[in-house]
Amino acid sequence: MKFKKQKLLTVLVFLFLLTTLALAACGAKAHDFSDGEWEMTKEATCTESGSKRRVCTVEGCGHTEVVTVPALGHDLIPEQITDRPLCETGGTMTMKCSRCDFKDEITLQPFNHVYPQAPDCAEGVKCMVCGKERIPLKEHAYKTEAGHEHECADCGYAYTSDLVFTAINDGKEWQVSEPDGNAFWSVKELVVPAYKEGKPVTELAEGSFNNDYSLQAVRLPYTLKKLNGNFISCNSLISLNVPDSVDYMGGSFAGSKILDVMKYNTDGDGLAVLGGWVFGISDSVERFVLPEGLKGAVSGIFKSPALKHVELPDNYVMSNGEFQPAYNSTTSLESVVLPDTLAFLPDNAFRSCVALEQITIPASVTSVGNYVFSGCTSLKSVEFEGALNGMGMSVFDNTPLRNGLQAEGNVYYWKSYAIGFNALNMNDVVLKDGTRGIAGGAFDGCAMMTSVEFPETVVFIGAQAFNGCAGLTYVDLSKTGITSVSDSAFKGCSLLAGVSLPDAVNTIGMNAFQNCALTAFVAPSGLKNVLSTAFGNNSALASVTLNEGLEVIGANAFQYCPQIKTISIPSTVTKIDINVFWGHGLESVYFLGDTPCEMGTNIFTAYGQGTIPALYVPQGRADVYKSAASWASYADYVQEASSN
Repeated sequence: MKFKKQKLLTVLVFLFLLTTLALAACGAKAHDFSDGEWEMTKEATCTESGSKRRVCTVEGCGHTEVVTVPALGHDLIPEQITDRPLCETGGTMTMKCSRCDFKDEITLQPFNHVYPQAPDCAEGVKCMVCGKERIPLKEHAYKTEAGHEHECADCGYAYTSDLVFTAINDGKEWQVSEPDGNAFWSVKELVVPAYKEGKPVTELAEGSFNNDYSLQAVRLPYTLKKLNGNFISCNSLISLNVPDSVDYMGGSFAGSKILDVMKYNTDGDGLAVLGGWVFGISDSVERFVLPEGLKGAVSGIFKSPALKHVELPDNYVMSNGEFQPAYNSTTSLESVVLPDTLAFLPDNAFRSCVALEQITIPASVTSVGNYVFSGCTSLKSVEFEGALNGMGMSVFDNTPLRNGLQAEGNVYYWKSYAIGFNALNMNDVVLKDGTRGIAGGAFDGCAMMTSVEFPETVVFIGAQAFNGCAGLTYVDLSKTGITSVSDSAFKGCSLLAGVSLPDAVNTIGMNAFQNCALTAFVAPSGLKNVLSTAFGNNSALASVTLNEGLEVIGANAFQYCPQIKTISIPSTVTKIDINVFWGHGLESVYFLGDTPCEMGTNIFTAYGQGTIPALYVPQGRADVYKSAASWASYADYVQEASSN
């Protein structure tokens, strides 16, 4: 114990002597580091701190000071722009640290549009950065002088004169078309306005501006939503804008020069895109994975002989003949990946794709059009992941799938769908249990068929399914699950005297029962639309009972039905189209609604032939009917029904 105390005392004395020597060197003054230099003991990095030290320069002191050097942090400098910013959407840029391997991505703010000096109402003014047309700040003030109605008095803008404007959607929008005749054959530039009389132009009339061989440039407005098979075979069309607002193409531009122009203006991915629509692809690319955001393609684009594989993005809408090769040419297409959002395979979608061996159709597809796989001579497998509610004509004609089928009771089935028959002398047909649908044209021209029994599992009957089945006398569909009668489904069934439909049927298609021998028709309770010529030329039809809930009676729906003497129009009907009862024998028509429906022209007469029967309306409503705009030519025949 005594030894430990002596040792401790020795250490304390030693420390006292050291302190005394230091104080003797620096005294009570602070250490002097003025001539000393820092020595890095640990280099600081971007993420970790370092350290440094220095020694007191007073002779004999030797005191050392150590301090921490903070982490440097990253010194970010631009490396590359990964997504170029536009006027309305920002971009991204990769930043790289100058001292280490760290990288980061930053958001670049969108630019502001830069427009050239122009009046506030000037259409067609394009941003000098991104090229997008400016939406006018105000509508054009069109002149009222004859011949100048298409010119703006404020800015001088002028749309193409002689355009025909038709009010649509309850008069809230315009549909534009060209005048009848050859008025546009010499027009080189077509300019369609965005607005007229305060209402937007939202669509072009079906088939307008086709075969206008002089047309070189087309400028469409930012309000346009729908094209309807326009600008087909415009052989001189080389300049075009398609607004982002267009969401339906309808086969437009097929066979026009613009497609050749766009094919040679593809981007790095081999695509030429206008307004979200593919207008051209490179002939040298074999595989296309189309980017998200594309709406669809102009019909006839995917006809490159080199093309072998295509993947379509979500929300893509296929066009008629999407992959069908051009006339007298071939295609190398071997595989296609369809999106889970696709709802419909249009007519001729893969027709004559001779290298296509198999394809999977997503469950989202519920209907296929006509000739979809016709002529696919290598096609061995088509896998539908879901059930169909519609199938067109000749979907599998001239394919190994169709050629390998064996008839069951003279009926050919593909899975649960009846698609054809194998004998012209078949009489009574009983469709097998589990049959889900009858494809379009499945029994077309089967003149010897005298009866057909439908299982309850049937949910659709395709267009022209029983067209020309002249031996049919009665059809009972009342226990099936169908919701419509397709176009021309029973057209030309010249002995068909009766039909019974389920209440779920909401639409009777065009020409559905034209040229039949119906004697009476009782509408199902769910019927809303009777389309054009649905019951035309039923010369024996004497009794028609229409349902409350019916909304539209299409053009010529009951033309040449002279045995109908009286008919009641339900209060729910909003429109009776042109020529509905042309060639009639009507003596009276009873309108049951307090509000007059819209009346088409020549409902009872045409070409100066026919008479207008007595038109009975509810008591106290005669003046309302007579004063309605579309009733002007019928007002003299309106009278109030008796209270009995």
